[in-house]
Amino acid sequence: MHTLWFMAGLMLSTLVGCATRNSDAPSSGVSAQPGPSTTEAILDDPTRCLRLGDTYKAGQESDYDLEGASLFEHACTMGEPIGCLCLGDAFEAGTGITKDPPRAATLYAQACKGGEANGCDKLGRMMSTYGPGVAGDPQNAVSLFTQACDEGDPKSCNHLGRLHERGIGVPKDPKQAAALFDKACSEGFAEGCGDLGLMYRTGKGVTEDLQKAIRLFTQACDGGAPRGCTHLGRMHKDGTGVPQDLQQAIRLYTQACDAGGGAGCTNLGLMHKNGTGVPKDLEQAASFFKRACDAGDPIGCMHNG
Repeated sequence: MHTLWFMAGLMLSTLVGCATRNSDAPSSGVSAQPGPSTTEAILDDPTRCLRLGDTYKAGQESDYDLEGASLFEHACTMGEPIGCLCLGDAFEAGTGITKDPPRAATLYAQACKGGEANGCDKLGRMMSTYGPGVAGDPQNAVSLFTQACDEGDPKSCNHLGRLHERGIGVPKDPKQAAALFDKACSEGFAEGCGDLGLMYRTGKGVTEDLQKAIRLFTQACDGGAPRGCTHLGRMHKDGTGVPQDLQQAIRLYTQACDAGGGAGCTNLGLMHKNGTGVPKDLEQAASFFKRACDAGDPIGCMHNG
């Protein structure tokens, strides 16, 4: 989405000079307001703030904290919920401005209230994972994910499915979890395919079906979900549902690891540590364990160092 906004911003600035910088603007802080020439251009169309803001967020200008964040804030103030969402993203990640999870949560709530399903999803995620500076509220997270799922956001359906699977904020219900994963997958969310595949792999909430699990893991992996690649790699490593193929397992683990999947890095580390399918190489194993830990995989962290 941000790429589309960026392209639109460049076209708009070429046609109407909307992206004119204000040389007298303050040097830092979200409270900085767009200069007069920019304000005149965006006054009647707050979405132009978003197109401009993303040009800064995409790295086209160095002072994102001054220009990009203030433009998102202006759009949010003018009633554009996605402006609140974008500003919330910046505060949650600390992108060019001071990291502030509680303010991010407030902005996500504002975006959600304005009809931006992604805001509901992000706020639900913060509440369900007990994020720093945000009070955990699993029941409210369930409500937020349900709202976003009903509004057509497939990743929210998937997040809701995980809560049902684990019994967080709701009674544990594997069948409902599987149904929500199926909905997310059928609506194009690759991680949902991977989560549904794991249900078929283990027989939780559905009848065990290894061939269906393989198809779903493949769909997830091809769709860019590293966990799908990791699960598929494990089936090839163990010869579960497919002939054992250690080289294919290594390729799939590598694909997952390169895509940021910590578990894929951990599995590569174990294969190098044990000499499974590759020559034993403790130095290479340590490198993979570090990558796994950096990606947040707890087992990788256990082996790291």
